[in-house]
Amino acid sequence: MLDYLSACLPAELDTTILSPVNGSFVSVAPGFNGEATGAATGVEVSIRRMSDSIFYNGTTFGSSAEVWLNANSVSAWNYPLPALLDDVYGLRARSRNGSDVDVSPAAVTFTLDTVPPATPVLITPTGGISMLAVAPQFEWTGSGGPIGFEIALDGVTHTLYSPQLSARLIVTEGLHLWRVRAFDAAGNRSAWSEVGMFNTSALKAYLPAVAHNFTAEAPPPAGTCSNLIVNGDFETGDFTGWVRLSQNPPAAVTADMVYAGQWSARMGKVQASGSITGFSSIQQAVLIPANALTATLSFARYLYSDDLDNLQYVAVISGTTALNYVMYEKIDYPQWTTYQTDLLPYAGRPIALRFSVHNKSAAGITGLIIDDVILNVCVP
Repeated sequence: MLDYLSACLPAELDTTILSPVNGSFVSVAPGFNGEATGAATGVEVSIRRMSDSIFYNGTTFGSSAEVWLNANSVSAWNYPLPALLDDVYGLRARSRNGSDVDVSPAAVTFTLDTVPPATPVLITPTGGISMLAVAPQFEWTGSGGPIGFEIALDGVTHTLYSPQLSARLIVTEGLHLWRVRAFDAAGNRSAWSEVGMFNTSALKAYLPAVAHNFTAEAPPPAGTCSNLIVNGDFETGDFTGWVRLSQNPPAAVTADMVYAGQWSARMGKVQASGSITGFSSIQQAVLIPANALTATLSFARYLYSDDLDNLQYVAVISGTTALNYVMYEKIDYPQWTTYQTDLLPYAGRPIALRFSVHNKSAAGITGLIIDDVILNVCVP
């Protein structure tokens, strides 16, 4: 009798959607898959475009009534989504056993968004202005639905997880370069803004000092400064003073794109035809004196790329070990800008400065052009 009744009862069916995540934002169509447990012998899915409530019929979006389509496999099922336009989509899945179906289908929605936010425009500080500030306010424009911004200031990227169009960042005294790009919930990123340049100095307060029977010490001697880089402007027309490493493709001295003078140095590729994947590098060994007061590396750079998975970088090398990446970029910014960084922490230690490009794809063109490389070191 119990066997007879159990045969009449509906099968136990349970369906789960594992991907996409409910409420997610994506920039590429996600996988559509999940699990079915219990007595399931098959799984059916439906795909709905939410903007007009039209369902996918297996060929096109053309049905106002829900269409159930057979998924692949059962316990670990999947269904390849068709080509989709940007929109919100509703997905449902139900397992079945004969005429019995899961009466509570699993359901999720996701948003496909392939359009990046608008490129920000810098408001302030720009134009080489000079200001008294320790933490100036940076301001820019934003549109196209950004949820946050990346602010690159003097080679360091700060991430702001807010649509707010301003931020305060601490700076040291001197010349500063900054730019901004936006990102949205789907992970799309805008192009980088133009580079803004400004100078800062801190307001100093001096208190009067009263001393009795005190003789001031003699002031320290003025420092002597010199440039430790050999042929940093490449005006010899060759790589005198430099070593070419990782020649895939070989670095070259070029007169096609210069910052000053007649020559500059290029790492990376200039055309896709006959392209080579790999590293293209030059480097120069230096020794900053242990008693150095300052050690500032500066150079002009021109970065270009049509594949933002590729890399342009400057590394501090000791032997075969990269101690630090003082510049690390994946950008297309075909304009000359100047860059500087502090190398005083490496005083007294033999190091090499490596300027390099890594092309990861044969079809892409990525390069780094440098000029006026200077390591200005001051000693007592």
